[in-house]
Amino acid sequence: MIGEDIEKDSGFEHRPVLDVADVAKLEQAIAADGTSLAELMERAGDAIADEVQAQLAGPAPVVVLCGSGNNGGDGWVCARALAQAGWPVTLVTPRAAEALTAEPAHSAALKALAAAQTNQLLLTVLVAPNAEQLELELNERTAS
Repeated sequence: MIGEDIEKDSGFEHRPVLDVADVAKLEQAIAADGTSLAELMERAGDAIADEVQAQLAGPAPVVVLCGSGNNGGDGWVCARALAQAGWPVTLVTPRAAEALTAEPAHSAALKALAAAQTNQLLLTVLVAPNAEQLELELNERTAS
């Protein structure tokens, strides 16, 4: 249930997890209040980028793993924001930006690619790498 109190069990904090229906209701309520899904995505991606910068001594290499839906769009926004701040970013995605069908994720991905190209940002995109390629990338980034 949305807004449930944090439960304590065995010393670990458990927070309620929203299911898809809860998230959809929440997004509809936010949209009805005047904030678009695209704006939510921008805010979420920027907040993640801010937290990464606050937690890591940087600019340090970062790997962002994205899905192909709108949650993946948050990752594209985060990757763009980090790259714009001078962080070397590798974004891993199952589909190329042009092949994404969810909106606004598709637009966010294209915006990230355009910003990277226009501003010569340190943003590398790996599309559907196999396990060996992904392991190599992660090892290279963590060794840097």
